[in-house]
Amino acid sequence: YKSYVVEAQNIDGLNKLGSLLKKNIIAYTFGGDKTLTGYNFETQKQETFKIERNDLVLNLQQPTAVLASVLFEPQTVVSDSNTYDITAWALPYAYGLNAYAVKEAINGSFPTIAEKKETIPNIANPYAWAMSWSAIRDAQVLAELQKLKVKVRITEEGFTIGSKVYKPGSLLIYRSENEKTNKDLAKKLNDLAQQYNTSFYPIASGYVDKGKDFGSNVYPILNTPKIAVVTGQGTSSLAVGAVWHFFEQELNYPITMINTQNLTSLDINKINVLVLPEGSYDERTTERLNAWVNAGGKLILLDDAISSFIGKKGYDLKKKEYPKKDEKVSNDRIYAEKDKDDLQNSIPGAIYKVNLDQSHPLALGLGKYYYTLKTDERIYEPLENGWNVGTLKPNSYLTGVAGDNVKKKLENGLLYGVQKSGRGSIVYLGTDVLFRAFWENGKQLFTNALFLVN
Repeated sequence: YKSYVVEAQNIDGLNKLGSLLKKNIIAYTFGGDKTLTGYNFETQKQETFKIERNDLVLNLQQPTAVLASVLFEPQTVVSDSNTYDITAWALPYAYGLNAYAVKEAINGSFPTIAEKKETIPNIANPYAWAMSWSAIRDAQVLAELQKLKVKVRITEEGFTIGSKVYKPGSLLIYRSENEKTNKDLAKKLNDLAQQYNTSFYPIASGYVDKGKDFGSNVYPILNTPKIAVVTGQGTSSLAVGAVWHFFEQELNYPITMINTQNLTSLDINKINVLVLPEGSYDERTTERLNAWVNAGGKLILLDDAISSFIGKKGYDLKKKEYPKKDEKVSNDRIYAEKDKDDLQNSIPGAIYKVNLDQSHPLALGLGKYYYTLKTDERIYEPLENGWNVGTLKPNSYLTGVAGDNVKKKLENGLLYGVQKSGRGSIVYLGTDVLFRAFWENGKQLFTNALFLVN
């Protein structure tokens, strides 16, 4: 391939991608009016498409072509399966953006993105204000609002007023329920909009043209997360560090680091969200957390932390099991191959397409699919009483080294789900969504789990 075109599905995501490319001295342009044929990253087929104004265009005819090619290659080619690290990292998948690989050298027509200039109507006393939800920045704005004691609601179902469409996941701030505690509410919203380069769109009435009117139960108030992250005995220091880094360096959100030995003293009024990074947790831990969840806590289990809760009382998720073959396999392996992996059962790091329930708060803002980096063969049975938000289906494999036996195991099953338990909930995130801090779309999934899953 000689060029790549990344669709402008999410401007925030595209800007983040552009920032990474710029740091690595990889040149790119935007937009054009050409109609081309290229390899579609999502469908894995050759398709005809038209370059839109804000699409990112990367021409490989540049000094950093080798690096750019490696970062964007849609299909990984390795000469030896005996690899110690991941074998797939295509940036469009990591950033959750669809792209096309093109066999001709093309350039965009513009040096920068065209900023969308939306006219915000001037309404003196609006019924509510609306804000989009599509980036980490939006979570930072939500956190600032909740710090000001502003009640923020989520749009679980989209609605339309006039020609403006509000997608599921949009945030709503009702004026009447907030102006008593925040007398200068409009000014505070304006200040936040300027600080974070976002906008609060005023809505004149509680009646909508399409969808459900305000006051419906599809616009619930979001809880303010009081978050703790478990550390200490049994936890993976690398996994804990990745979570800590995300909160401190990217989300800029205060958290409490709590040792596994102190989980008996969890106070639901002080901690209502508990994140368990990858690790091995004993049965006492699972029992202690049961009562806390039932009292209204939200437990987020990351990656292999789930394994410690499989089969325990109060936790419904089950690992998917496969019947063992009865036939005996002759051992004809020679000593010279002792260091080679068994490719049939190997998955050092491959990318899979996860089908999402777009209506669930955990998936809001992510689109129809989420692309995950899979480094193990763990997969789970769908929840019988819960929400199966992210599932693998046949042909979910996209790229990277994965043995045939692993591919068969990962054909059907659950990776991301939510279970209601008493007054609380358990969020199962069955992959490393914060992998090495570069899997950008995973950060959005994790943020949804923190803020949107009530």
